[in-house]
Amino acid sequence: MKGTTIDGNLEFLRAFLAERKTLKSEQIRKLGGSSASSVYLVGHSIYRVGPKKEVARDISCYNAFKSRLQDYQKIFPAFAILFDSNGMVICQIEYIGKRNLEDMLMGLRLDGKSYRMIESINSSVLKIIKSLFEATKLPKGELSTRSANQQFLRELLRALIANLRLADMADELNLKKLSRLRTISTKYFQPSIIHRDLTMGNIMLRDISHEPRLIDPRHAIPYLNDGYIFGNVAFDLAGYYVSLQRKEMQLKRKDLRFNLASIVELVRSEVDDYIRSGVFDITLFNLCLLVWYSIYSACRCDYCLANKRKWLYAKMRKKTLELYSELTQL
Repeated sequence: MKGTTIDGNLEFLRAFLAERKTLKSEQIRKLGGSSASSVYLVGHSIYRVGPKKEVARDISCYNAFKSRLQDYQKIFPAFAILFDSNGMVICQIEYIGKRNLEDMLMGLRLDGKSYRMIESINSSVLKIIKSLFEATKLPKGELSTRSANQQFLRELLRALIANLRLADMADELNLKKLSRLRTISTKYFQPSIIHRDLTMGNIMLRDISHEPRLIDPRHAIPYLNDGYIFGNVAFDLAGYYVSLQRKEMQLKRKDLRFNLASIVELVRSEVDDYIRSGVFDITLFNLCLLVWYSIYSACRCDYCLANKRKWLYAKMRKKTLELYSELTQL
């Protein structure tokens, strides 16, 4: 098998499975992926496929957590390299379940049992985020901590600029105002290793118990090619929060009786606890929210641009504009 691009990852996987006669009638379902690699579900097997350099970076993200977490297997899946040749790699990832949290939310029913299940999963996700922070945090006040804080602020601002340009919003915004955000004081914040793509689509659920597991941690904020191992838990909380907001808006679009207020409030309460502990402040959290809104504004995938979701895409652009204006006037 020869090397390929992201458009050919699916056919590359098909050829690999056909050679080993493991591909039967199961439908291959794409779960996600980074800039050049892709993740697929085939029956009860998950595969990441792509260029060796790209997949190696993806695996290094898992290893960054694995080397620091005693309960790694309760948070992330195991993985193994199945194919490594001609610059291409196929990695098999432990099967967690067929559905992610996004699927479950979009199939939510208007009954107490369904809501209690979502509330339980939400609490588990917040506990996972907390355990990642506690296991990987750097001590406050040290020189290395201050350096990590400064590097992550630069990464956030680079991502914001890149996203605004991808979204064709740079001309209507005064990017010179970003200089005000560069003066945000991060000196006493507490950095940790973060997921960087903690959306509901990357939270898989066990088929029976519905226990959550995280997949697809990134080496950089979406749409950036490089980042730094440490960041701030504010970004993962913001990503999860915005993902939850989007699902609530979509559910209400179907039926105004859907109400996720208790779940959203628990996430905001958790954010407030981190702020009181000095891990980050409200300005940094809002900047992380802004970056996430800009990520969705910059997205040009078929899902985001589908006619039936153009209203949601417009909402993300509006929130980007509003929060940008608010933060740059501080």
